[in-house]
Amino acid sequence: MKLTRLLTLLTAMFVLVTSAYSATIPQNVQQFIAAKFPKSTFRFDGLIILPDGTKYLPVFPAISMVNASLGIKTSMPATQDFGTKPNVVVFNNNFVLLKLVPAAGGKLSVAAYQSYPIEVKTGLLPQDLIVPHGLILPEELSGILGDLEIPLYPIATIVPASVETGTIVETKTVMSTKTQDSRITATANRPKAKVLDRDIPAVLKNKKYLVTNLDTEYINVIPSYAGEPEFTLKLDSIARDMKATSDEAYVMIAKTNNTSIDLVDMKAEEIIKQIDLEVQPNEILITPDNRIAFVTSLDDHSIFVIDISTMKIVQKIQVQGMPEKLALSDDFKRLLYYDKLSSKLYCIELKDKYISTLIGEFPNASKFLFVGNTVYALLRTANKLQVMPYNPKEFSGEEKSVKSAELKREKVRLTEADAPASLDYSSKEDGALNRPAKKDLPYRDNNTILPLMVDEEIGAKDSSVKIQVSDKPVDMIRYGNRLFVLGAKNNEVDVINLDRNEREGTVKLPLKGFSKRITQVSNSNIALITNVTDNRYVIFDLSQVRPVEVVPVNVPINNIIILKDR
Repeated sequence: MKLTRLLTLLTAMFVLVTSAYSATIPQNVQQFIAAKFPKSTFRFDGLIILPDGTKYLPVFPAISMVNASLGIKTSMPATQDFGTKPNVVVFNNNFVLLKLVPAAGGKLSVAAYQSYPIEVKTGLLPQDLIVPHGLILPEELSGILGDLEIPLYPIATIVPASVETGTIVETKTVMSTKTQDSRITATANRPKAKVLDRDIPAVLKNKKYLVTNLDTEYINVIPSYAGEPEFTLKLDSIARDMKATSDEAYVMIAKTNNTSIDLVDMKAEEIIKQIDLEVQPNEILITPDNRIAFVTSLDDHSIFVIDISTMKIVQKIQVQGMPEKLALSDDFKRLLYYDKLSSKLYCIELKDKYISTLIGEFPNASKFLFVGNTVYALLRTANKLQVMPYNPKEFSGEEKSVKSAELKREKVRLTEADAPASLDYSSKEDGALNRPAKKDLPYRDNNTILPLMVDEEIGAKDSSVKIQVSDKPVDMIRYGNRLFVLGAKNNEVDVINLDRNEREGTVKLPLKGFSKRITQVSNSNIALITNVTDNRYVIFDLSQVRPVEVVPVNVPINNIIILKDR
């Protein structure tokens, strides 16, 4: 009997440690919270954020209880209604939620009580937790920290603040903010930016834009109804690239002269984490299914793979040349990259042996799209759009070219660590999470992938088509059976019919300077065309193929992300 109890206790302790390190909120707890507060966010590190910004720290139980249905066992103040957002919630499976509240001096804490329930004091915070800025906890809760480093104070010193959560940070204040404390916190009474005296399409009326330019380290947040930033986020260097996750919860930013990727939590409107690659990152591509981010490094000749669910680097793909201009196949199984040095385009299979094949050479290419079995290459110097049928070859592994590539890779392995078992990114199964290291290591030697560089040119050159486009084509997007190609020299948009592979016409834009990007508003017929020198952008109707409005802004735009205004 004693042995049975001991085994039960050890099993419970193992579950506690495993759960706390994986930071996975139990499914029934997520469902319980979402029933009261739909659209709540369960962040990858365990933090729970309600739609109004209320935040809860999860505490994983020492002994988890199994019940037919989840309910509240104890709360402080006492209530059975989670809709009142209690300070402390203990569920009948012993899982605990601690609400974050303002504390003196602009800090954050939890509500102070002389005695906390035993389920709180014996639990454990998620060990992947990104500790909220300014968090302090009562000494009585020291046992829940584990390996986390959070300042502790006697209960008497943790005094609830008399002001509401959050502070307004105006643009002029942010300009002088120190790099190490560049967080911006939203408040309900933040002053609105000046409203434009013009109408905009309905699809843009609940949007905001994250905007960078070429020569400052600021991200300007501009409401769609305004021509000036509502607030600004200061980085520690100029942004090279930035991309939003598909659910718009996070923005990932690569910067100049910096080896880290900044991770911005869009609900908290602050940088919550920096993912260190130890080499300069350049370009970011996030898969539409929100599972993987690919980050290139020109200097390191590599592509890093980041798991979005944990925001950790899981692999590094060592490639030939300097990779840029990534494009993903529709099924997410193949990745195109362009070698800046040789102007060659390669395709990597993201599974099995990671076979890499040469598609072709495209001098001075601006952008690539990989749609179905067709590759579209925009050639800037030649002023052409090259359309190439591409049917990826299925290798058995017995081909001479594959065997030769394996021999070459084996020579490399004599001096470098073996490549790991491959990850198939097309799989929908979630992998187990391991206990994190104290520091986010970019990769270990055995997590470096060396693709099989197969010496075969797979591209079908003979059947490719080249279409004349406007001078200096720099960007393109697909909408329906058309491609819209942006020509920078004369600020023009070429409309390409994909069924006939021919140019239907050209639209002159009412802009000066150098137009650089055409960005589609998600799931709509509207795109924004931005300019790096003319402080205006064009709202463009892709269905009607015409400019709708020219909107002035007080900052030039190099890069733009269009997000819902939460």
